[in-house]
Amino acid sequence: MIKGLIYDNEKEKYYIRDLEVSITNLCNLVCDQCGFFVPNQRIPYIEDPIKEITEGIEILKDLGIHIHRFPILGGEPTIDKKLLEWAVKSFRTVNNFDILEIVTNGLIPQGLTSNSLKLIDELTISLYFESDELLSLWKEWLKKKVPNVKFNIRIHNWDYQHGDYIVSDLKAQEMYESCWYRKHCITIERKRIFICSRIAKGGDDKEGLYLNNTLTLEDIQDLLNSETYFPSCKRCIPLMGFDKIRPGMQPNNGLFPLINKAIKYLKENLKKDGG
Repeated sequence: MIKGLIYDNEKEKYYIRDLEVSITNLCNLVCDQCGFFVPNQRIPYIEDPIKEITEGIEILKDLGIHIHRFPILGGEPTIDKKLLEWAVKSFRTVNNFDILEIVTNGLIPQGLTSNSLKLIDELTISLYFESDELLSLWKEWLKKKVPNVKFNIRIHNWDYQHGDYIVSDLKAQEMYESCWYRKHCITIERKRIFICSRIAKGGDDKEGLYLNNTLTLEDIQDLLNSETYFPSCKRCIPLMGFDKIRPGMQPNNGLFPLINKAIKYLKENLKKDGG
């Protein structure tokens, strides 16, 4: 059985492998079969995304829970450079994670300020575009700006995401016990922690645990290490075994203007810096 909260005997502490957060539901793309349901992604916060997320990870820290990888997502996180900068600075004040990561589609490099870049450990581009030139410019720009930041490229097909299907209780339990999302997509949204991003993005808040200072370690364990599937699992399209699809497909070849704009920005920025 997959566990979302793990005890490390050697380090004598509890940790979460991957805890991802969305600071915005806005995106510059409209991908076919978007797993976050853009352009209809639910707003991932109640009033203030950065304050709510920061308070959430502070609560986990106070309970003795460490985070291995802490990815910042959207929507598209680079769509608002000031918001992203504020997020990185605020999360660093808690600092109960090994890796602070920004995950982007790589089409808004101007959304990554020096103040954001210098405080992260890794930058990951989910590769939806086909442009060796843009990818090369990204590598050159990051090497010049922040040589210590690890650059990752994520290339994989997507699970089919949308549809009106439901499985039996037995099948839902089987899917739950081997769920990849539970292992890598624990999520904080709207002041709640969820076992996976699918439940959070689907807006099933009653299946999340409200984060407040009355919580105990056992409360978190009961949620993240539950042996029984959640109601939303019966409608989890990605685990139903449909064919994979090509990621990031846009209507009307909408990527090309964005690719050209990103190339132009990176070239000008490198030239200005003497690159």
